[in-house]
Amino acid sequence: MKYPAIGLALFIAVPALYAETAPDTPAVDELKARHQSIQRELEQSAKERQQQRRRLEQLQQQLDCHWTLIQDYQNCDERHQGNAQAHASCTRQARQRAEACAAEAP
Repeated sequence: MKYPAIGLALFIAVPALYAETAPDTPAVDELKARHQSIQRELEQSAKERQQQRRRLEQLQQQLDCHWTLIQDYQNCDERHQGNAQAHASCTRQARQRAEACAAEAP
């Protein structure tokens, strides 16, 4: 009964040892080079996606700031139609809020 266990152990261990000590062939070298190339491409793509995400966040922030400014201008127009001084003050405050909003952009 000892021999079947030894046979099984050899059956499992010998191919693993051979795989570790097998000489590199041109085909294996080519596969390794291709694998490394694909890894570099994946890393580059991940970096590009990260940059695109940051840029998208910046653009979203700018859009939100501009939309808020438009709404503030509309509110100034509705509230201060007949009063130029109050309208100018309102729009100035709206611009200041928009500038503060843009400064917070990532």
